[in-house]
Amino acid sequence: NAADAFGILEEWLAGNGRRLQRQEQREAVKLALDRSETITMLHLKLVFDQLMRWKSYTAPSALATTVPGLIEDIYTRLEHFHGAKLVREVMALLNASRSGLSEKNLL
Repeated sequence: NAADAFGILEEWLAGNGRRLQRQEQREAVKLALDRSETITMLHLKLVFDQLMRWKSYTAPSALATTVPGLIEDIYTRLEHFHGAKLVREVMALLNASRSGLSEKNLL
């Protein structure tokens, strides 16, 4: 359930020397977990990765409530930092390859 999932996230954060400093951050996470239909370990890992990027002094960003939504957020962040064209091309190459790409293939 959402309360157990929140507890797991708090433990993972504490294990990395982090915690949700602001009440609004805790509320945003709880709201996203409450709205999630199913919570899997993959879902929790993706939320945790996003929480690790939050700063204690910033307002929380909205969290997606599904695994596809969380993955879409990753693509959006990658496109913001590296450009949409590069991200699309790398994803297309990864999709076309059978066993991934080496660094040499990417360069």
